[in-house]
Amino acid sequence: MIEGYSNRGEGIINVLHLGDDPEQLNNVKRFLEEMEECLKIESIASPAEIPSMLLNGTFDAILANYGMMERNGIEFEERVRRIKDIPFIMYPGTGKAAGADTSLRGAEAQHETDPRHFRVLADRLVDAVKKDREIRQQGVSLEVFEALTRGSDLQSTLGEVLRVVQGALDTEAVGIRLQEGDDYPYFVFDGFHDEHIILENELCATDLEGQMMRDDVGNPVLDCMCGNILRGRFDPSKPFFTEGGSFWTNSATELLASTTVEDRLVRTRNTCQGEGYESVALIPIRDDGETLGLLQMNDRRPGCFTLEMIGFLEGLGKIIGDSLGRDSRGRETLGELGLYRETLRSAPIPSLIIDPDDLAILDASDSAVQWAGIPRERLLETTCHESLAGHDSVCDGYGEACPIMEMLERRGRNSSAVNPRRGDDGEIRLIEESVSPIRNPEGSIERALLTFREFKTPSLPR
Repeated sequence: MIEGYSNRGEGIINVLHLGDDPEQLNNVKRFLEEMEECLKIESIASPAEIPSMLLNGTFDAILANYGMMERNGIEFEERVRRIKDIPFIMYPGTGKAAGADTSLRGAEAQHETDPRHFRVLADRLVDAVKKDREIRQQGVSLEVFEALTRGSDLQSTLGEVLRVVQGALDTEAVGIRLQEGDDYPYFVFDGFHDEHIILENELCATDLEGQMMRDDVGNPVLDCMCGNILRGRFDPSKPFFTEGGSFWTNSATELLASTTVEDRLVRTRNTCQGEGYESVALIPIRDDGETLGLLQMNDRRPGCFTLEMIGFLEGLGKIIGDSLGRDSRGRETLGELGLYRETLRSAPIPSLIIDPDDLAILDASDSAVQWAGIPRERLLETTCHESLAGHDSVCDGYGEACPIMEMLERRGRNSSAVNPRRGDDGEIRLIEESVSPIRNPEGSIERALLTFREFKTPSLPR
């Protein structure tokens, strides 16, 4: 039966297309989907439909013709991004709002049926979405690292990790299971109803007499697909398993209808599907080959995941597992953690690791090096006040707020400040500097993570 199942959404880019001409909408959809199989276009004719579509759909980008935007394209884009911050691409259109000049509209119509035009448009969409995903993933990885290092206790730390991942992926329900005795109950969760937690908290299978069932080597038998992932039972030749040992589906209904118990390697309880969840992902949390738990992502909307996204989540599972393993073995300092350095270097937000004792810069993201305008080697020989502000002592001595000093005075609470800074182009801008503590196993502040970005005065919604 498995031949009838395909994990729809693998590599798919969902585009919301706005236009006011039916022929134009059909042409754009047909040509773009023919040129790029990964593009799936959904068309609407009114800007008023966009908010509900974005809130209820899983779109990766918005495509709109200039004519629909009249003279308010940039303002409209800003309003849309407040709902969902995804790539917004505009192109010449032939719709009713494009103008009354028939010669101009004729030229635009010829342009719109030119295959070269659609090739460029398809490339723009694919490149914009890929870049957007890369930036988001780098940012989420860094935020997860920050959460794992600054948390005061495990429950609040993993709760913050869930908040970051859930917000970034816009997922309805999330949870982390960790081993407790023989079972793997939910340790933290958000978005699941209480009934789900009551029904699914315990995974250990029991016999008719209520006794725990064990396998041939004495391990407790774990039910359902969660049990598969926690016990390492998976077949990567199946489209719903990965080489990394994860499970995912974009349609639980289709999966159950087109696969057998033998295909799924376990008799599933089907609670998630019964509660209406269509998109489900189960990601192992491992440390040094040992499965410590799993990360669960559920959403009632179909088509929420891609194989690329699952690979990214597997990377987060490793990050979480590494952190849990270090806590159990005696945590290494972050400066010695190569994986942290690799993620820091590629962070899209300029970021520095600072020694709070002398304010020396210990490491820097590539984006911070570019902003500072000096080679990495020279940057790592300076202090933050020298490289960012050009001062020979701490910034508060020059009448400027120092978020690192404020963070230390507030006993490790996150701090931020806005100060004028000169960039590598010589221009002076207002820069928002934010600081989070990095603690050692005893809870003392060992390092500080300083991020900075140009400060923009927020505008009111229109």
